[in-house]
Amino acid sequence: MKIAYIRPLKRLSAETQKAAAIREGYSPDRWIIEGRGGMGIKDLIGTTEEGAPPILRKGYWLGVYRYELVADRKRKKGDRAPRETLNEVTDALRKIGVVVQEFETGRNCKSGDDMLDMYKDAISALAGDKRQQAGPGRPKEHNYSDADCQLIQAAWHGSEVRNPAGRTASVRALLGEDGNPRFPKFKQSTWYSLREHGRVK
Repeated sequence: MKIAYIRPLKRLSAETQKAAAIREGYSPDRWIIEGRGGMGIKDLIGTTEEGAPPILRKGYWLGVYRYELVADRKRKKGDRAPRETLNEVTDALRKIGVVVQEFETGRNCKSGDDMLDMYKDAISALAGDKRQQAGPGRPKEHNYSDADCQLIQAAWHGSEVRNPAGRTASVRALLGEDGNPRFPKFKQSTWYSLREHGRVK
């Protein structure tokens, strides 16, 4: 069974996440939207205060736009740190035996490397949230023009290979007016940094 988890954010609308879920074959009647109908990630993994069993079962697929979305954002003093909730969810999903799919990148945890990359990217994104809240000291944006970002975004999403390595290679393959690679030092982490700053989607 395939279940999609959707957590609407100001910078990542529910509609964007729903469109990705539909594209990946997740039926709307199997969407869990955080906070709607009293349901959320805790119901999926079985960590509610009521002690109800998890909705997810071994072999189920859990689709999420970005893996970072399974973690609760810290909203006020006394709330658990997002990294703690990410670790809790990750451990629960592994114990249950769930296959996690990330819509944006096409990665899934059937590949051990993909799961590790999803986790690392989620940690990085959550740390970025914290730095942005803190104000000064947030990570610098890469020095790309708006036109560069449009080219990068088109190459990333237009890649025939739907994994981060293939998408990165597609960006590096872009040629400049001189016939040489336009972005020879482009890295996977560069994409996530640009996305974090709203330069690409």
